[in-house]
Amino acid sequence: MSSLGKILFRNWRNKIVALFFAVSIWFVAFQSEKRTYPSTVTMKLEPLRPDETVIVSTTAEDEFGGEEPFKGEIELTFSGPRKEIDFLRERLKRNYAKEIEPEQERYHFTEEDFNFPAKGVSIIKIQPPSVKIQQEPVEEVLVQDLKDKVELVPSEPNYRVIIEVVKPETQSIRLRVPRSLNNEILSVRVKVPWPYGKERIEHLYGLNVVSSNSDLHQRTVRIWDDETLRWVSPANASKVHVIVEIKEKDDTFEHEVKLTFQVPQMETPFTVSLNDVPGDTIPVKFRGPSKQIALLRHTLREQPGLSLVVPLRRPFDPETGGESTFTEDSLILPERGFPDVRFEQHESRKQALKTAWSYTITVLPEKDGEGSKDGGTSQ
Repeated sequence: MSSLGKILFRNWRNKIVALFFAVSIWFVAFQSEKRTYPSTVTMKLEPLRPDETVIVSTTAEDEFGGEEPFKGEIELTFSGPRKEIDFLRERLKRNYAKEIEPEQERYHFTEEDFNFPAKGVSIIKIQPPSVKIQQEPVEEVLVQDLKDKVELVPSEPNYRVIIEVVKPETQSIRLRVPRSLNNEILSVRVKVPWPYGKERIEHLYGLNVVSSNSDLHQRTVRIWDDETLRWVSPANASKVHVIVEIKEKDDTFEHEVKLTFQVPQMETPFTVSLNDVPGDTIPVKFRGPSKQIALLRHTLREQPGLSLVVPLRRPFDPETGGESTFTEDSLILPERGFPDVRFEQHESRKQALKTAWSYTITVLPEKDGEGSKDGGTSQ
């Protein structure tokens, strides 16, 4: 072994022990080294007694000495051992809240507001260090008749809307607002989206505060929650339980229509005639959903020969015929697409105090050499 090797390996056990202690001391010193860590957290300021006061605005001093609205963001600079700072980076709480006394006009933030110092870490800088607070007494506004505040969006004029508010059962909502903004509360509105393809919906919908002040809904309104008996912000307020039924509005129109009469199979020729009017048409009033009525108008223009069917009268003697009656509500429209269209008496018939139409089926004598056949107005 060379002389250099002898020097390196001489007392090697002692050298290994010395190296171990040197590394340990370095590691402890490294971990204990002071470090700083800047971070941003949010602080929510809430009134200590929200049933008495409300925070109207908060402002903070900017870097130029002026004031700007405080948006809840606070820049914190932490100082402490490297190990604890590294741990803090991963575990730092980001959201805090502070209750403000009713008479307090300024609040100075401290380490304790953010649960520090802890584990050797302290906060050496808070920006902004304080905020200016404007508070006001609150007043109560009672909004009644919630059913009238439910709005179907968009509004369709051809539909009939039936609205029922299931909860709150009191049909009212209480608001708490700053005294200076009391007169700016216009109402509340419950917006229900139009349920396309449905005739009935039941759901929970939120409240919207209608105000002339754009900031009112966001920061100052408190809505009374009847189930939990506490004041909550509009974003967390109980929903309104609403049932909405939608029916298409009825439309009407009057028209002269042809008639076709149902008769049983007859062995002899016959004729059918209306007794109190000439021809085979009568005036009828149609009533039904507006879309079906509009389609019926178009159909009658395109098919002027379309007729309504007078249903078969029973009992009926096919050998002698006879007289019978019918009313408009018994008529049948064979054309598809009008399932909800009804037939009513024409206004002229009402004025004449007529109750029903009468018609006569006349059996004709059979001529020699001719077979039996149906009359032209039968079906």
